[in-house]
Amino acid sequence: MEVIENLAVVESLVAYWEKQNIPVFQNSIEEIERIEAEKAVVLPDDFKEFYLEVNGMNKADNKGFLVYPLQKVALAKKIAQIASTKKNAGILIFAEYMHKTWWYGIQLKENGDYTIGLVSKKGAFKPITNFLAEFVDLYLEDSSKLYDCFELYNSYEDHMIL
Repeated sequence: MEVIENLAVVESLVAYWEKQNIPVFQNSIEEIERIEAEKAVVLPDDFKEFYLEVNGMNKADNKGFLVYPLQKVALAKKIAQIASTKKNAGILIFAEYMHKTWWYGIQLKENGDYTIGLVSKKGAFKPITNFLAEFVDLYLEDSSKLYDCFELYNSYEDHMIL
């Protein structure tokens, strides 16, 4: 996806958050580079563009989504509520739903590509998209793709036990 598409999506996101009185802050490229070095990760270019324009949220929106400020982004293995597995060790968590009912993470690949997916409390990962702009579009549309995590569990009760 092109930078122009990403910026258009960010503008829509900012308007959506402003309607809910969610303040919008930005980061500098120096801050992004500092956080990458501190966390020993390299963000995909579109995530860097995103965090230059929008530094996540300081409170959840009216649907229960919380996009983390860059400073709160963390590897799945560093989040106590997510079971650590070999498969999710490199997943970078950047958002959550309904106060950590489940998370959204970036599965980074060596070639610079990535996949965004749902991350369960058990550490399972379900792919959603390979583009941040598409993820934001799904969020703005309130797409069912963002809620479809129950196949990651044996039952609803299994999900609720953790």
